[in-house]
Amino acid sequence: MCPQCGHDKAHLITTRPLYQCASCRYQVSVTAGTIFHSTKVPLRKGFWAILPVTQSLRRSCPSAIIVG
Repeated sequence: MCPQCGHDKAHLITTRPLYQCASCRYQVSVTAGTIFHSTKVPLRKGFWAILPVTQSLRRSCPSAIIVG
């Protein structure tokens, strides 16, 4: 969903890692609004860094529902 106009269709811009809204042409990154939005760390490396934290939460909080 476009953060600018709310439209639900977007197209991938092949020359850059961005999506463009089909309605208003607003360009947005997949990391916008996430903890990765201002980092140059590749997503795969960031996810591997978060994995031990989520695993320790799962072990220490068995009643919590954590989708894995």
